[in-house]
Amino acid sequence: MLSFYRLQPPCVFSLCVFSLSLLSPCPQDIADTGGCQDEGVLANIAVQGLAGLDFLHACHQIHRDIKPANLLINLNGDVKVSDLGILRQIDIDKDIQEEAKHLTPPKDDVINSAIESKEEVTKDDSKKMHRAKTFVGTTTYMSPERIDGQSYSYPCDIWSFGLSLLTLSLGRLPLDTKGGFWGILQSVRDSPPPTLPADGECVLFCHFLAASVSALV
Repeated sequence: MLSFYRLQPPCVFSLCVFSLSLLSPCPQDIADTGGCQDEGVLANIAVQGLAGLDFLHACHQIHRDIKPANLLINLNGDVKVSDLGILRQIDIDKDIQEEAKHLTPPKDDVINSAIESKEEVTKDDSKKMHRAKTFVGTTTYMSPERIDGQSYSYPCDIWSFGLSLLTLSLGRLPLDTKGGFWGILQSVRDSPPPTLPADGECVLFCHFLAASVSALV
């Protein structure tokens, strides 16, 4: 993703110069100029973007600011997930310890339960969703549970990614933003998930996007 050119010693106070070969418009630029109706292009962005999110989630990290402006594309069609400034690292060991405090079996059973819980998370995170609570990110791309101030986990990134693809396809954000924060809150939390028009779009693509903006746990 990055090319390293030079490091001037001493390392502690040096200036590092990096270059990222991304010369094509980012998805936000495409959305601002009318969107993209080419399902092949959208599918490429979807596959590579989800692969990036899958890697982050496998590392127990929540991006928390997925939006078109944070997806980068180069001239070869390679897609990168960018801007990890508010990424949340989930501390699984800490969560397990907190859960163990609330268990009622004898001491040995508490320890065994915590160990089994950790093994379960390691094998399959979908069975045990560890959650965050901090209210950070771009409001317009927050999932319903996030914008409502509830705890959230990895699926919030999938929801934001699905909304980003919808925005890229339509050429506009498919939410009512006229009322500011409260209008967005009502639109995201209380209204049905945004969808593509039924006519003129691939059924599978529509189903994929509908599943993305319904991926809440």
